[in-house]
Amino acid sequence: MPHIPNTEQLLQLTELAGDKQKSQVLENDILSIIRDKTTVNVKGALHRFGGSEELYVQSLNLFISDLLKNESEIKSLNDNLVLETIKPILHTLKGTSGLLGFEDLSGLALECEMKSLMLSGKSIHVEPMASLLELMASIREFLESAFKPKFEPQQSSVIPSAVDIKLDTLQKLRQELESSNMRAIDVFKELKQSIGLYSNDLAEMLESHVCKLQFKEALGELEKLEKQLSEHRHG
Repeated sequence: MPHIPNTEQLLQLTELAGDKQKSQVLENDILSIIRDKTTVNVKGALHRFGGSEELYVQSLNLFISDLLKNESEIKSLNDNLVLETIKPILHTLKGTSGLLGFEDLSGLALECEMKSLMLSGKSIHVEPMASLLELMASIREFLESAFKPKFEPQQSSVIPSAVDIKLDTLQKLRQELESSNMRAIDVFKELKQSIGLYSNDLAEMLESHVCKLQFKEALGELEKLEKQLSEHRHG
């Protein structure tokens, strides 16, 4: 029998619905700022996200920390920019930035990646990497200014037992992820709020991987969620 929320829990769910409406307004504002930056191919990016403006904006927010991490990783290598250490960073940066519409950054990352391959393990010239770091910092600062202080992480106080996660939709998400199908984005949207109420950390990790079309990693997080749900039902 499904759990029936009490009055206090219903009030909390109502507040969350109101927060969702406010979030939609903020997402529209941020998307407007992004569109004004002519170097970002928003139209192409939204097409790759199946037209979901919500997931696109959330992916841009996640990209800020990715850029910060990549900048730190590249700088920490100093002069030791050899193929085996730099190629995975450049390859991921190329794909993620292209997915999000930052074509200049994606192209420069590709250029650096090609040079690293041609050098076959030898150190990469500093100049293209310096240009890449400069562009990464510029885009990160632009995104930080667009989001700050609009989005703040929020924790739900609704207890897990109040959440009714649709198992058939969860199974559908698994099927789309196993098929590496972009429809996983739309399926996740149906589950996002209920998963977030059950486990905010798992929801954030799952959302991050789905938004970046990292299907294998998303499946790993989904398996964790399914295990917890199974233990909760049989506990």
